[in-house]
Amino acid sequence: MVASGGGATELVIECQCDNPNWSPDGGSLLFSGDFPDQRGATRMLSLFRLGDRKSTPLAGSQGLNGPAWSPDGKYIAAQSEDGHTLLLSEFGSTVWRPVARGAGICREYWSQDSRAIYYQDCLGGNQPVSRIDIPSGATERITSSNLALAADVVAYSFWGLTPDGSLLVTQIRNNADLYAIQVELP
Repeated sequence: MVASGGGATELVIECQCDNPNWSPDGGSLLFSGDFPDQRGATRMLSLFRLGDRKSTPLAGSQGLNGPAWSPDGKYIAAQSEDGHTLLLSEFGSTVWRPVARGAGICREYWSQDSRAIYYQDCLGGNQPVSRIDIPSGATERITSSNLALAADVVAYSFWGLTPDGSLLVTQIRNNADLYAIQVELP
């Protein structure tokens, strides 16, 4: 659907697709998917260009999932299929380099200036959120559930960054209070 209103246009892509991510110019959609092949299906990243309505697999992206395009359009970050590695590539390159490892890398988000990428290790102890400085490659742990959890909060999820760079998180509260009630019937 056009932002100004009007009819919706169906986009047909031959795959089991997920994790869509718009290009900075809004002209393409980057996504991960299971594409049919001789062995059944191969997990990879693909680029759908709105102009010609064609989908093109990204070379070298076999086994990658959950792409995140940097706001300046220069980089793409993605997770390995097993979720243990966060990889980075310059857009247009077939070389993917590992930049982080964890028990379950998830939810990667770029800073607005494209100089850092943040991610959560959802299966790691304390579910830490970390930041990777792209120019230096240095990784810094920003927070963990030890610091973020109040008495009635059992977990949290990282969902992005505000315009000033603050973390957006949701808290999962423990709503399992236990009560004992004595009922006296006539």
